[in-house]
Amino acid sequence: MIPHRSRNPTSNRKLHRQSVGEVVGSYAPNRFLIVLEEGAALLTEAASGLQLDRAHAPTFEHEYWHFLQNVTTLAGFKSFAFSQQFLPLFSRTLAPDGSSKGSLALTDAEREDLQVLLKLLDAFEGDVGPEDEPDDVVVIQAGTMDAGLTLRGRTAPSEVAKLRLLLRFQTGEERQIEMRLGSCAIEESVAAIVEHEVADALGIPPDPLPEFPYRVVQRVVEYAVGHSVARRIQAALGTLSLMSVHPGPALLRVTQSYRAALDSGLDSAKAPMPIG
Repeated sequence: MIPHRSRNPTSNRKLHRQSVGEVVGSYAPNRFLIVLEEGAALLTEAASGLQLDRAHAPTFEHEYWHFLQNVTTLAGFKSFAFSQQFLPLFSRTLAPDGSSKGSLALTDAEREDLQVLLKLLDAFEGDVGPEDEPDDVVVIQAGTMDAGLTLRGRTAPSEVAKLRLLLRFQTGEERQIEMRLGSCAIEESVAAIVEHEVADALGIPPDPLPEFPYRVVQRVVEYAVGHSVARRIQAALGTLSLMSVHPGPALLRVTQSYRAALDSGLDSAKAPMPIG
């Protein structure tokens, strides 16, 4: 299993530029805040008024797409719901003067709830990928399992999607890893596709983005279908999966449904795509 690098539900989601290793834009989930770093302004002042800086429009669109995912999808609403469940527990750890009393301020039941909520968040968000960046990734196995969690005496829906991946490096090294597929990699993959499309429309070179987490949806679709498909299809399947409160397992189902539609010769747009 790869090290899990989960995003706190109120943390910034960063857009990394592989070419220069800098962060130029971010979106703060559930705070609905887009930030473009200094030197990456979308609008600049000119004698004729404000002008669009075309070079940074794809970056802004990438982050704006995260905002749309946050406010228009079931996965986005579930992310917000998680933040609201964590907030009162965190507030209980604060002293009147604003200092922290730590988790010892919580009751045993509240600490147990916190641990379960963190596991549910991990299952929902999934992994973002390994620390080192491979040159090629192939999905060799995909499936789902139930984490078997209970919250406050009731079974908590906790379906987890898992991928077994083959990583290939320029050095010739090959390595297999397991990865939990969740909302983080799916949202980033879809936003990266939108960014690429905007760059193409503006006639500017798209920024090179690493495999993880920006091409995970592409690799899952290739695994299900057996070949590459258009970026718009990848984005559509990824977005459909975000219309579920379990986006990782949903992506595996919608890609299999898409494959079945292609195999049967049906118009894929009319084929049933259960998202669960």
